[in-house]
Amino acid sequence: MQDPTLIDGPSWNELPAQLLTALGNAVVAVGSDLNGVPALALWQVSSEGAPTGAWVVSQDEIFNDENLARQLLSCVDGRAVTGESRKTTETTLGRLAEAAGLEAAEAWWRSRSFSPVDAFKGIVARRVDYEKSVGVKMQSNKNIVPLEWTRDFSVDDLPADIEALRLVSTLGVPGGAPVVREALTVSRVLRWLVGQWSETEQTKNRRRYLRDDHGEPEALPPSWLVSMQAAKTGRLPL
Repeated sequence: MQDPTLIDGPSWNELPAQLLTALGNAVVAVGSDLNGVPALALWQVSSEGAPTGAWVVSQDEIFNDENLARQLLSCVDGRAVTGESRKTTETTLGRLAEAAGLEAAEAWWRSRSFSPVDAFKGIVARRVDYEKSVGVKMQSNKNIVPLEWTRDFSVDDLPADIEALRLVSTLGVPGGAPVVREALTVSRVLRWLVGQWSETEQTKNRRRYLRDDHGEPEALPPSWLVSMQAAKTGRLPL
């Protein structure tokens, strides 16, 4: 049964207008290369989740060369940063800043980093809110139909880490060195999250009463969007 209250709204590609001037995101991973040498991987990822650049360097080299550390930080500057965990991300960025001779408080990195796991939880929570609003509306309008998602996610079994989130996404394990696999996994999960969020906000966009209750569609999950906006407005003194 078609819900007669559905309306045509702007396509998803038109929604993230506030991020058009944002550089996007960066994924930081630490681990070993194919030779077992401790390495650092950096992937640049667009606001839509597409990879746009990648670097892999040895930790011994990057953390002991001021110029190289500054060069790598320039690839992060202006971007929301993430990784397998916020703790790892913030610790790695702090070490890079120290190697580059920069003074940046922990709060600086914290405001610009986000967790893919938290972003996913934000998606699930947003869908629950929309479903509740639709349920209330159905009580007074028999023409309203329940929301349907491409996939349903349980609020009682949310992933605790990036590997659990990868399993939820059904994405495969990428090949390559351990540090590369980690960076690729996070990058691909980000792209998957963009798709899940797009479906969520497009659903709201097509039901006027949901927009009335919850506001206009947003470009990204709240915690992710806040980090990207912080990264866009504050730049490193490089």
